[in-house]
Amino acid sequence: MRKLIRNEQPECLKTVSQVWTEDFVSARNGNPIYKFSWRDKDCYDESLLKPDVDDYQFDDYFIANYKTGELEPLPSAPDYSKYRAEITIRLYGLNIAARNKARIREMERFIRDSQAFLDDYKYRFFLE
Repeated sequence: MRKLIRNEQPECLKTVSQVWTEDFVSARNGNPIYKFSWRDKDCYDESLLKPDVDDYQFDDYFIANYKTGELEPLPSAPDYSKYRAEITIRLYGLNIAARNKARIREMERFIRDSQAFLDDYKYRFFLE
């Protein structure tokens, strides 16, 4: 298991996270099947991409810049898809320097590997 270093909490959550947590715990204590839902659409609005939904495809929203290691919104995508990509990149911190460097290292490792098997690499989506 690799150590995870979390990005700083988004500003919109800093002011409400404690209250939301307390409200959720209270609701769950009163009703064990209570499900969490985001209350502030400006904080985590519906535009945030969720890679675990069935219809998500990386190539529909992003393009990889192999020189910088950065992810960019797909230029040919519809405006709303580009907007969703921008929000996701910003809120998840997808272009912090450490991630960009890691993508470049993985790409270089992949290129050097004469028998590369894509599933062995951390940034498979970037290498495809």
